[in-house]
Amino acid sequence: MWVFGSMGNAMAQPAAGKGDGDGLEPRAAAVYRNMCTAMDALQSFSVQADVLVDTVFEDGVKIQYGRQTSLDVRRPDHFRTVTRGDDFTVSTYFNGQTFTLALPKMGRYGAVQAGTDTNALLQKLSTEYGLDSPLGDVLMNKPCEAVQPTDGYYIGISMVEGVACHHLLFVGEDVDWQLWVEDSSRSLPRKLVITEKQLPASPQFAAVLRDWKMVKHPSTTFVYTPTSGCTFDAAMFANTTAAAP
Repeated sequence: MWVFGSMGNAMAQPAAGKGDGDGLEPRAAAVYRNMCTAMDALQSFSVQADVLVDTVFEDGVKIQYGRQTSLDVRRPDHFRTVTRGDDFTVSTYFNGQTFTLALPKMGRYGAVQAGTDTNALLQKLSTEYGLDSPLGDVLMNKPCEAVQPTDGYYIGISMVEGVACHHLLFVGEDVDWQLWVEDSSRSLPRKLVITEKQLPASPQFAAVLRDWKMVKHPSTTFVYTPTSGCTFDAAMFANTTAAAP
């Protein structure tokens, strides 16, 4: 999907779980905690993501696709994502009442009524429609609540697009994930790599996060207006809650 995975062959959120490590190193925990505090403080912002995602076929062949995603967020209950990639193009809008998913190249869009906050919407999309996202935590009101690592390591200082970052590795039973956190007072995430260890060929999802901006988004940012030739598809969210916006 969009920034989410099921409709675009991305992977699910990294589940924190015990791996084979020796626990969470104090320095890794401190950097992660500072990042979580910085992310929790964001209210209205935008960020760009340059994404690489592996797709593994039945014969074992692995192909990497590139995508560019823009995210506009106004907490607690508004967001817009626009993804343009090698494999698909998709946009999503949530205005606190209606969630809309648009596939412009396919000429269709769908919507579901969801008068709730972003966290509850993401849970609804996951449980009712199987739609999850490695970048979904960026949209959440408390991004780190969903992921509490138990085994992790501080690797060192690395450069991400010319920015010095703390490089962290977290180890799980099924998933390993790496974070690069800006070495500054902002403490924002600048890169993410997720490795699905239990899947054939160990596919990865990687995202470089750039152009973090604290901006006041008007409400019109989060309202979807169908483009020419794009029609409503009631089957996209095929249950009793689906409805045109």
